[in-house]
Amino acid sequence: MLMAQEAVADAGSKDPVHGIEWHSEAVVVAVSRYHDQLRELRTGIDLREVAEWRRKMLNINRDMSEVLAGQIFEAHRPIHDALQVPDADEAGKVQLNEVVAATAYRSLRILYLACKSPDLLAVSETVNRARRAIEQVLDTPARSWSMN
Repeated sequence: MLMAQEAVADAGSKDPVHGIEWHSEAVVVAVSRYHDQLRELRTGIDLREVAEWRRKMLNINRDMSEVLAGQIFEAHRPIHDALQVPDADEAGKVQLNEVVAATAYRSLRILYLACKSPDLLAVSETVNRARRAIEQVLDTPARSWSMN
């Protein structure tokens, strides 16, 4: 969880230490590892009888849910931005925005992980809202393309 929090904080900064692509992947890897470890822990060890461990796991899960919710709540925005026609320079060369592309990619990957186990990661409501918003973002260009 700490890896995810640090990667999210640095990826969102104006000048990420390793570059936005590296941090986007670091966030996805951290969330994926957390998800896998939580699933293994829940299936391999029965913590229902150990109140202190259960309390700690609930706190950790709540913190990770906040990280995830923050990443997927506004997922439709970077996806919308990534679908816009990129600008061109004076020579006509397309200027791709790598930050927007990396952010959209990270949002989709984290949303996918959260969709795999929304109850396990405690973000089911946020996932549903994010999916509806993304569907609306994707529906608008799809309708305009089909009309042409």
